Amino acid sequence: MRERMTARQCAWRRRSLLGGVTGVATLAALGGAPAVAGRAQPRLVVVGGGPGGLSVARRIAEQGGVRVTVIEANARYAACFWSNHVYGGTADPDSILYGYDGVRAAGVEVIQDRAVAVDRERRAVRLATGGRVAYDRLLIAPGIGFRDVPGYDAAAQKAMPHAYDTRPGSLMKLRQQLRDMPDGGKVLVAVPGGTYRCPPAPYERVSLIAHYLKHAKPKSTIQVIDGKNTFLHQAVTQRAWKERYPGMIEWLPVDFVGEVQAVEAGTRTLHTGFGRFTGDVVNFIPPQRAGDIAVNAGLADETGFCPVAFPQMRSRRDDTVFVVGDAVEAHTMPKAATAAVSQAHACAGAIRQDLLGATPPSPALELACYSFLDPRHAVINTSTYAPTTGGGVKRVDAYNSDKRESAETRRNQAAEAQGWFRSVTRHLFA
Repeated sequence: MRERMTARQCAWRRRSLLGGVTGVATLAALGGAPAVAGRAQPRLVVVGGGPGGLSVARRIAEQGGVRVTVIEANARYAACFWSNHVYGGTADPDSILYGYDGVRAAGVEVIQDRAVAVDRERRAVRLATGGRVAYDRLLIAPGIGFRDVPGYDAAAQKAMPHAYDTRPGSLMKLRQQLRDMPDGGKVLVAVPGGTYRCPPAPYERVSLIAHYLKHAKPKSTIQVIDGKNTFLHQAVTQRAWKERYPGMIEWLPVDFVGEVQAVEAGTRTLHTGFGRFTGDVVNFIPPQRAGDIAVNAGLADETGFCPVAFPQMRSRRDDTVFVVGDAVEAHTMPKAATAAVSQAHACAGAIRQDLLGATPPSPALELACYSFLDPRHAVINTSTYAPTTGGGVKRVDAYNSDKRESAETRRNQAAEAQGWFRSVTRHLFA
């Protein structure tokens, strides 16, 4: 790809800094119609207090006429899309943790509890504490769940945290393990094959951990066991590893090592079809699917993710249910926070149309994946998407960083990523 950006790419970058990718700040862009006089407000229930769920919730609450309730198990949300900077030592853990007071102040009811089941026939969500929350429309935005891997049970996850979700405890545990590891130790990172959240995230994690080790534990090494043979930005990333962290990182593709078949947490060992691998710190990122609540509600298909009709994001299993974010079976649209926020625009319009008869906005589906090579330089992959006949989605334009980019361009991209992070978290949680 060329380094010169298209007009569309330039416009996307301006929007990303001004409004959190697709205009999180411009909530008033949604059309509206008053609720029917004399009737109680219809209720939208949102399961999941991350970027996708909150984007929809706040958009709809801003316009009024709908009672909006978010069900979220965690008192604070750990922004996993910035967590790699914590492992790299360039962000304080507290700087990526967010509470929900600002969401409540925006007119959204927040129930701190875990949604354990959906009664689709009676239109109600059952809570872990035993209560039930009725809905007129339901938005499922639980993020990812993890497929079973022999040996990687709840105890093993505590001992060897994947740190690939929004739980603060998992994030803190991996960070502490990296800091406790002696100089000369080995970090083992296992990347899943198939579909998973944010394609470049594991490799950015490797880059930023390497940055930390280079300065704090320079005799240490990182070994990557990959469930794939190629990855996004591979040429650029591996060149950066060689230049910035010479001799520190070894990447092993699936054809060379096989997929991880079992985990032995007590000895910090991963078993593959080709042998066994150990480390002083083991970051095993498991294969993924939609979050438990989506699967248990029967909203997922054989892929493990939820089929929806684009651009409204309506579930193909239930007309009263919508799904956004990482739980979606999105075909060519990767799973990322920017994708979830983008999907939320059209989804919120469709929900308001259902409940109030409001005219939905014209959808704009966009995505950006930043990947930091070190704290000051980042590469980027951006795409725009269009709905297809039958409710699918296709990519219509894209920009990908390549090895010809200048250092200045990569510094600018790092600054853009930081600006986007500040913008989107402010508009979601403030």
